[in-house]
Amino acid sequence: MPRAGNTLLGSLLNQSDDIKVTANSVVSELVHRILTLQDFPQYQEFPDYTGVHNAAKQAFFSYYKHYKCKHVLDRGSWGTEANLNYLRELKLNNKFVILYRPVFECLASTLKVMNVEESRREEMCDSLLKRNRNIGVSIWSIENILNSKEKYKIITYDELIKSPKETIFKILKFLNVPQYRIKTKNFNQFSIQNIQYNDPIPEWHRIRTNSIKKNPYDYLSLIPDKIIEKYEKTHIMLNNLIKSKNG
Repeated sequence: MPRAGNTLLGSLLNQSDDIKVTANSVVSELVHRILTLQDFPQYQEFPDYTGVHNAAKQAFFSYYKHYKCKHVLDRGSWGTEANLNYLRELKLNNKFVILYRPVFECLASTLKVMNVEESRREEMCDSLLKRNRNIGVSIWSIENILNSKEKYKIITYDELIKSPKETIFKILKFLNVPQYRIKTKNFNQFSIQNIQYNDPIPEWHRIRTNSIKKNPYDYLSLIPDKIIEKYEKTHIMLNNLIKSKNG
């Protein structure tokens, strides 16, 4: 989920030589575009199913060929129905790391970092919770994965903040990646292959690197009452689903 510690998680995991976490990835879109070539007239006239699927499968490996590590954790909405179907169609051995933060906390953090005026907050929240927007698609993706037979590990934002080393070790064990010495103070901002985020809002992916702690504030005070009323069931449903599956 956005505003759930993705950048922090990446900054900690990317200290390893064996695994790297990507920024917001375009690989799912790349795979989608390759597989939709099957809708083209040229393919219909000569349906080389294996060729298209070879190209789609190689997209994962070719895109990260220049990464100097054994494992890549691709950050994207792989849990949408279409993306899950693509992964199953390609017969890949998938593992999902789900980084969860309650819906209203994600909303409030987004409003705060974007400095959204109070008069525009209701419209912005409605937009963010649509299925094709970042928070909405994350909710939908998490539901799909948790209700499937896929292999997944749930990591909550609070446990990442409170126990970063233990949380990272839990992820490494799940992914069968060796442990390493983790710096939780005075570590680097998120980067990979010497590339950093170039956001129009610098604070979007900028984290505190001198210490790891949650910034306390009344997040509900930032969210309009109409939005709380409208999406409270979604907020509670996902929270309960996470609790029931996080055994």
